[in-house]
Amino acid sequence: MSHLTRLALMSGLIIFVSSALAVGGPPLVTDDPDTPGDGHWEINLATITQRSLDGTAVAVPDADINYGLGDFIQLKADVPWTYEQQPGGQWKSGPGFANYGVKWRFIDEEESGFSVSTYPQYAHSLSSASINRGITQAGGQYFMPIEVSAKVNGFDLDTEVGRNFVQDGGNQWVAGLVVGHDCAKDVECLIELHETFTENSAAAPSSMQSLVNLGFNWKLTESLTLLGAAGKEFGKPTPYQLQSLIYFGIQITR
Repeated sequence: MSHLTRLALMSGLIIFVSSALAVGGPPLVTDDPDTPGDGHWEINLATITQRSLDGTAVAVPDADINYGLGDFIQLKADVPWTYEQQPGGQWKSGPGFANYGVKWRFIDEEESGFSVSTYPQYAHSLSSASINRGITQAGGQYFMPIEVSAKVNGFDLDTEVGRNFVQDGGNQWVAGLVVGHDCAKDVECLIELHETFTENSAAAPSSMQSLVNLGFNWKLTESLTLLGAAGKEFGKPTPYQLQSLIYFGIQITR
Protein backbone atom coordinates (compact mmCIF):
# COMPACT_ATOMS: atom_id res chain seq x y z
CA MET A 1 0.00 0.00 0.00
CA SER A 2 1.40 3.40 -1.00
CA HIS A 3 2.28 6.06 1.54
CA LEU A 4 -0.44 8.41 0.25
CA THR A 5 -3.07 5.65 0.25
CA ARG A 6 -2.33 4.73 3.85
CA LEU A 7 -2.56 8.37 4.92
CA ALA A 8 -5.79 8.82 2.97
CA LEU A 9 -7.36 5.84 4.75
CA MET A 10 -6.36 7.20 8.14
CA SER A 11 -7.62 10.67 7.21
CA GLY A 12 -10.91 9.18 6.07
CA LEU A 13 -11.61 8.07 9.64
CA ILE A 14 -12.29 11.73 10.46
CA ILE A 15 -15.33 11.58 8.19
CA PHE A 16 -16.55 8.45 9.97
CA VAL A 17 -16.56 9.71 13.56
CA SER A 18 -19.54 11.55 14.88
CA SER A 19 -20.13 11.96 18.63
CA ALA A 20 -17.56 12.68 21.25
CA LEU A 21 -15.71 11.39 24.26
CA ALA A 22 -11.98 12.09 24.40
CA VAL A 23 -9.35 9.37 24.90
CA GLY A 24 -6.31 10.90 23.15
CA GLY A 25 -3.48 12.99 24.55
CA PRO A 26 -0.99 11.73 27.16
CA PRO A 27 0.15 8.96 27.39
CA LEU A 28 -0.34 8.70 23.61
CA VAL A 29 0.88 10.75 20.64
CA THR A 30 -2.50 11.36 18.98
CA ASP A 31 -4.48 14.18 20.62
CA ASP A 32 -8.20 14.82 21.08
CA PRO A 33 -10.59 17.82 21.14
CA ASP A 34 -10.97 17.80 24.95
CA THR A 35 -10.00 20.89 26.99
CA PRO A 36 -9.61 21.30 30.79
CA GLY A 37 -12.53 23.74 31.21
CA ASP A 38 -12.57 27.38 32.18
CA GLY A 39 -9.94 28.16 34.82
CA HIS A 40 -8.93 24.52 35.24
CA TRP A 41 -5.45 23.00 35.02
CA GLU A 42 -4.25 19.70 33.57
CA ILE A 43 -0.62 18.91 34.42
CA ASN A 44 1.08 15.75 33.14
CA LEU A 45 4.40 14.87 34.80
CA ALA A 46 6.11 11.98 33.07
CA THR A 47 9.19 10.05 32.08
CA ILE A 48 9.36 9.47 28.32
CA THR A 49 11.97 7.11 26.87
CA GLN A 50 12.72 6.87 23.14
CA ARG A 51 15.20 4.34 21.77
CA SER A 52 16.43 4.08 18.16
CA LEU A 53 19.58 3.01 16.33
CA ASP A 54 20.67 6.66 16.59
CA GLY A 55 20.63 6.49 20.40
CA THR A 56 18.46 6.77 23.50
CA ALA A 57 16.69 9.88 24.77
CA VAL A 58 14.95 10.13 28.14
CA ALA A 59 12.82 13.14 29.07
CA VAL A 60 12.58 13.28 32.87
CA PRO A 61 10.76 15.17 34.03
CA ASP A 62 8.57 16.03 31.09
CA ALA A 63 6.21 18.73 32.37
CA ASP A 64 3.16 19.09 30.11
CA ILE A 65 1.15 22.01 31.55
CA ASN A 66 -2.30 22.88 30.21
CA TYR A 67 -4.78 25.61 31.23
CA GLY A 68 -8.39 26.15 30.20
CA LEU A 69 -9.11 29.65 28.94
CA GLY A 70 -12.88 29.50 28.73
CA ASP A 71 -14.64 26.24 27.99
CA PHE A 72 -13.28 25.75 24.46
CA ILE A 73 -9.65 26.93 24.52
CA GLN A 74 -6.59 25.22 25.99
CA LEU A 75 -3.15 26.76 26.44
CA LYS A 76 -0.22 24.34 26.50
CA ALA A 77 3.47 24.43 27.45
CA ASP A 78 5.45 21.18 27.40
CA VAL A 79 8.94 21.60 28.87
CA PRO A 80 11.26 18.57 29.23
CA TRP A 81 14.69 17.99 30.73
CA THR A 82 16.39 15.50 28.42
CA TYR A 83 19.10 12.87 28.86
CA GLU A 84 20.67 11.59 25.63
CA GLN A 85 23.14 8.86 24.78
CA GLN A 86 24.43 7.92 21.35
CA PRO A 87 25.74 4.38 20.76
CA GLY A 88 29.05 3.94 22.56
CA GLY A 89 28.94 7.47 23.97
CA GLN A 90 28.41 9.04 27.37
CA TRP A 91 25.11 10.29 28.74
CA LYS A 92 24.50 14.02 28.28
CA SER A 93 21.69 16.11 29.71
CA GLY A 94 20.17 19.54 29.28
CA PRO A 95 16.99 21.44 28.42
CA GLY A 96 15.02 19.53 25.80
CA PHE A 97 12.69 20.25 22.90
CA ALA A 98 9.83 22.42 24.20
CA ASN A 99 6.35 22.54 22.71
CA TYR A 100 3.79 25.36 22.96
CA GLY A 101 0.24 25.27 21.61
CA VAL A 102 -3.30 26.63 21.63
CA LYS A 103 -6.21 24.23 21.17
CA TRP A 104 -9.58 25.56 20.02
CA ARG A 105 -12.61 23.25 20.12
CA PHE A 106 -14.81 25.01 17.59
CA ILE A 107 -17.53 22.34 17.42
CA ASP A 108 -18.75 20.95 20.75
CA GLU A 109 -20.41 17.62 21.42
CA GLU A 110 -23.09 19.04 23.76
CA GLU A 111 -24.52 21.23 20.99
CA SER A 112 -23.86 19.24 17.82
CA GLY A 113 -23.33 15.60 18.85
CA PHE A 114 -19.62 15.55 18.01
CA SER A 115 -16.46 17.54 18.81
CA VAL A 116 -13.86 19.00 16.46
CA SER A 117 -10.79 21.04 17.34
CA THR A 118 -7.64 22.48 15.85
CA TYR A 119 -4.40 22.57 17.83
CA PRO A 120 -1.56 24.62 16.28
CA GLN A 121 1.75 24.02 18.08
CA TYR A 122 5.31 25.30 17.84
CA ALA A 123 8.29 23.28 19.08
CA HIS A 124 11.96 24.23 19.39
CA SER A 125 15.05 23.55 21.46
CA LEU A 126 15.18 25.45 24.74
CA SER A 127 18.95 25.83 24.63
CA SER A 128 21.60 26.38 21.96
CA ALA A 129 23.97 24.47 24.24
CA SER A 130 21.70 21.41 23.98
CA ILE A 131 21.86 21.67 20.18
CA ASN A 132 25.65 22.01 20.16
CA ARG A 133 26.03 18.99 22.46
CA GLY A 134 23.70 16.83 20.36
CA ILE A 135 20.95 16.59 22.98
CA THR A 136 18.33 18.26 20.78
CA GLN A 137 18.04 19.01 17.08
CA ALA A 138 18.36 22.44 15.53
CA GLY A 139 15.43 24.27 13.95
CA GLY A 140 11.82 24.65 14.93
CA GLN A 141 8.68 22.74 14.02
CA TYR A 142 5.15 24.05 13.40
CA PHE A 143 2.33 21.50 13.65
CA MET A 144 -1.18 22.23 12.33
CA PRO A 145 -3.66 19.39 13.03
CA ILE A 146 -7.38 18.82 13.33
CA GLU A 147 -8.93 16.41 15.87
CA VAL A 148 -12.32 14.67 15.99
CA SER A 149 -13.80 12.40 18.68
CA ALA A 150 -16.46 9.66 18.68
CA LYS A 151 -18.12 6.97 20.79
CA VAL A 152 -19.20 3.85 18.89
CA ASN A 153 -20.74 0.75 20.53
CA GLY A 154 -19.04 1.40 23.86
CA PHE A 155 -15.65 2.20 22.32
CA ASP A 156 -14.17 5.69 22.48
CA LEU A 157 -12.37 6.88 19.34
CA ASP A 158 -10.17 9.84 18.51
CA THR A 159 -8.63 10.76 15.18
CA GLU A 160 -6.07 13.43 14.38
CA VAL A 161 -4.64 14.47 11.00
CA GLY A 162 -2.11 17.24 10.50
CA ARG A 163 0.83 18.75 8.71
CA ASN A 164 4.16 19.23 10.49
CA PHE A 165 6.44 21.88 8.98
CA VAL A 166 10.03 21.06 9.98
CA GLN A 167 12.80 23.61 9.70
CA ASP A 168 16.10 22.10 8.48
CA GLY A 169 14.43 18.76 7.80
CA GLY A 170 11.71 16.94 5.90
CA ASN A 171 8.14 18.16 6.37
CA GLN A 172 5.66 15.55 7.57
CA TRP A 173 2.07 14.40 7.19
CA VAL A 174 0.70 12.64 10.26
CA ALA A 175 -2.51 10.73 10.99
CA GLY A 176 -3.49 9.02 14.23
CA LEU A 177 -6.30 6.85 15.55
CA VAL A 178 -6.95 5.98 19.21
CA VAL A 179 -9.45 3.40 20.48
CA GLY A 180 -10.27 3.24 24.18
CA HIS A 181 -12.43 0.91 26.24
CA ASP A 182 -12.95 0.34 29.99
CA CYS A 183 -11.05 -2.79 30.97
CA ALA A 184 -11.40 -2.61 34.79
CA LYS A 185 -12.88 -0.34 37.43
CA ASP A 186 -11.50 3.19 36.86
CA VAL A 187 -9.09 1.85 34.20
CA GLU A 188 -9.36 2.57 30.48
CA CYS A 189 -7.20 0.56 28.06
CA LEU A 190 -5.98 2.28 24.90
CA ILE A 191 -4.56 1.28 21.54
CA GLU A 192 -3.10 3.75 19.06
CA LEU A 193 -2.00 3.65 15.43
CA HIS A 194 -0.04 6.73 14.41
CA GLU A 195 1.28 7.14 10.86
CA THR A 196 4.09 9.58 9.97
CA PHE A 197 5.15 10.26 6.39
CA THR A 198 8.37 12.28 6.21
CA GLU A 199 9.05 13.92 2.87
CA ASN A 200 12.36 13.71 1.08
CA SER A 201 14.91 16.32 2.20
CA ALA A 202 18.62 17.05 2.12
CA ALA A 203 18.90 15.46 5.59
CA ALA A 204 17.23 12.13 4.75
CA PRO A 205 15.12 10.33 2.10
CA SER A 206 11.35 10.06 2.47
CA SER A 207 10.02 7.42 4.83
CA MET A 208 6.75 6.12 6.28
CA GLN A 209 6.62 4.95 9.89
CA SER A 210 3.70 3.33 11.73
CA LEU A 211 3.70 3.65 15.51
CA VAL A 212 1.66 1.06 17.40
CA ASN A 213 1.08 2.05 21.02
CA LEU A 214 -0.68 0.27 23.91
CA GLY A 215 -1.60 2.34 26.96
CA PHE A 216 -3.89 2.91 29.92
CA ASN A 217 -5.45 5.62 32.08
CA TRP A 218 -6.03 4.59 35.72
CA LYS A 219 -8.06 7.11 37.70
CA LEU A 220 -6.73 7.00 41.28
CA THR A 221 -8.74 9.94 42.67
CA GLU A 222 -10.83 12.78 41.28
CA SER A 223 -7.67 14.78 40.61
CA LEU A 224 -4.99 12.11 40.03
CA THR A 225 -4.72 9.69 37.09
CA LEU A 226 -1.88 7.25 36.42
CA LEU A 227 -0.80 7.20 32.76
CA GLY A 228 1.26 4.63 30.88
CA ALA A 229 1.98 3.49 27.34
CA ALA A 230 4.53 1.48 25.37
CA GLY A 231 5.00 1.07 21.64
CA LYS A 232 7.32 0.90 18.67
CA GLU A 233 7.47 1.99 15.04
CA PHE A 234 7.17 -0.31 12.03
CA GLY A 235 8.29 0.51 8.51
CA LYS A 236 11.45 0.73 6.45
CA PRO A 237 14.36 0.75 8.95
CA THR A 238 16.04 4.12 9.44
CA PRO A 239 18.48 5.38 12.11
CA TYR A 240 15.61 7.33 13.70
CA GLN A 241 12.92 4.62 13.66
CA LEU A 242 11.67 4.14 17.22
CA GLN A 243 12.55 0.69 18.46
CA SER A 244 10.68 1.54 21.64
CA LEU A 245 8.66 4.43 23.05
CA ILE A 246 7.69 4.28 26.72
CA TYR A 247 5.57 6.81 28.63
CA PHE A 248 4.91 6.64 32.38
CA GLY A 249 3.52 9.49 34.41
CA ILE A 250 0.73 11.03 36.44
CA GLN A 251 -1.94 13.53 35.49
CA ILE A 252 -3.03 16.20 37.96
CA THR A 253 -6.29 18.07 37.37
CA ARG A 254 -7.76 20.87 39.43
